[in-house]
Amino acid sequence: MLIITADPSNPGYQSAKWAIQGAKSLYVPTGGVAIVPLAASSTAVVVARNSGQTLTVGAASATSTVADETIRATGVTTVTLGPGYWDDLLIVEGAYTGDYFDGDTLEVPRFAHGFWTGTPNASTSKQWGAP
Repeated sequence: MLIITADPSNPGYQSAKWAIQGAKSLYVPTGGVAIVPLAASSTAVVVARNSGQTLTVGAASATSTVADETIRATGVTTVTLGPGYWDDLLIVEGAYTGDYFDGDTLEVPRFAHGFWTGTPNASTSKQWGAP
């Protein structure tokens, strides 16, 4: 579940203006946040379009220092994305140091492949064959 809070006159949305992969990214407007509740300690990995965007996972946070930077944080309770454009969000239970992957990923990073657990681009993804 993704919850976006902001001024109702300027809600967050999927944007086709910018994306690292695919055709859309998440846009969170100034004054808003996107929140993903967590059931367990997890690591979030995401690409921030601009410098100064902040990812928070529980009490841990990371702020991008350059455009198109991949940032990560590990914690509990919630994943929170501050204002800006976000792409390639990956949330993995526990500590995770690997790269972004989804069900369309052919190789993650060596000999591993991603696969969708349900409808492509509308379900979770898992890795198969990881070393």
